[in-house]
Amino acid sequence: APNPENLVSVFDFFCRGLKALKYQEHMDYNITYNASSGREKTKCIIAVHIHRDHRQVIQYISPDETDKFTAAEIVAIDEAAAIPLPIVRALMHQPDRLTFVSSTINGYEGTGRALSLKLIKELRESKGGRNAELSVANAAADAIV
Repeated sequence: APNPENLVSVFDFFCRGLKALKYQEHMDYNITYNASSGREKTKCIIAVHIHRDHRQVIQYISPDETDKFTAAEIVAIDEAAAIPLPIVRALMHQPDRLTFVSSTINGYEGTGRALSLKLIKELRESKGGRNAELSVANAAADAIV
């Protein structure tokens, strides 16, 4: 997402999940908030550091800080249409990580048309079309189960 304020619901859902799993804040995980100030800023979570069994970090990183994504194993790009297409491409084309992309292609984000016309077409062509997409999705689903 372009701003951490766009992920309030995601981090809220994640923290509720930790609590449902009986994780305790400060014992099993810590929350980092943004340095909000002024009337326009919203205080929101920018990272959750889990340390119960092994170290994991769920963190918001600004899309233009692509160098900070190098160690990520999984990247979720939310509101991809609101991020410049070259940055989305750079974040997606890393061979050793799993990347999820979500976006509204119609509506307020405005640039969704470029995402749907260019990026999705490129992905389908580069990966062998729809049948390749389905086989990758099925393999991923089988690995989860």
